Parts: sequence; structure tokens; C-alpha cells
Amino acid sequence: MGRGKSGMALAGGRRPQMQNKRKGFTAAKQELFFAELEATCNVSAAAKAAGVCKATVYVHRRRSAAFRARWAATVREAYARLELAMLERALKGSVKTVTRADGSVDKTHEYPNAVALTLLRRHQEMAAEAGVEHDPATIEELRERLAAKIERLRKRLERGDSARNGDSHQ
Repeated sequence: MGRGKSGMALAGGRRPQMQNKRKGFTAAKQELFFAELEATCNVSAAAKAAGVCKATVYVHRRRSAAFRARWAATVREAYARLELAMLERALKGSVKTVTRADGSVDKTHEYPNAVALTLLRRHQEMAAEAGVEHDPATIEELRERLAAKIERLRKRLERGDSARNGDSHQ
């Protein structure tokens, strides 16, 4: 039997084929990944739940704009839920049960004031940003500058292609 570079051969002289692991991150596994990411905001736990390594999801995020967008949306949604839970706790408090040395039990409400203040500051910042209106003239100026820059880049690319093809004309 013939042997390939690996020194291994199957019956009939065929060499074993390596599996393409990228095909292993199927749509079903991606759904598992996103479900766990939404529940935990933990990439390691989400990758494990999907049955892939962490590197696989990071490579996929880097290469796929759709995957990257869904990842960002999933994390935003999870943090929004966390923020709502923290807001509810700040508003309603949580019950704390204290058992005294004499065996009596007392229940009180605790309010996490530090969390409440942080949420208020964040809300004020977001409200201030939402209230900012951009001058249409400024937006139009930015569009013109961006269009001019894109045109300069296009011309530079064309000149580079001409130089690589041996054409010295511009």
C-alpha cells in the first residue's frame, strides 16, 4: 500500500482525509452558542454549550459580518435585561432575613443605593445624548468630506493597479 506524507494509508492506497473543522460550526451549533451567550454573556460557556472551542467563535466573528452583528445584538440584549433587573432591585429592594441570637427572625428591605446612583447617571448621560441634535449643515459637510476621501482612495488604488501592470501613465 502506498503511503502519503503522513506515513498513513487506508485500504486501496487512499490517504486519510482531514476533516474541515470550520464546517463543524453549523447553524444549529451557532443557535446553541447564541442562546447560551444571551443567558450568560460568557463566551467560554457559550462555546462549550455549542460544542466548539472559543477560538472557533472568535474566528467566525472576525470573518462573518452577520455573525458579528448578531453577537453584538445578543450581548446588548443581555446587558439590557441585566440593567432592567438591577433597576427593579434598586426600586423595589430585596428582602433580607436576619436571625438574631435569641432565635427571633426579622425581615427588612435592602436597597442597593450605589447601583441606583450608577443607573441614574447612565440614564442622564443617555438622555443628554438623545437630546443632542446635529446641525444638518455639519452632517452635509461630513458627507462631502467622506465622498472626497473615498474618491482620493479610489484614484490611489487605480494608480496602484496601473503601476503593477507596468503602465506608467496616470
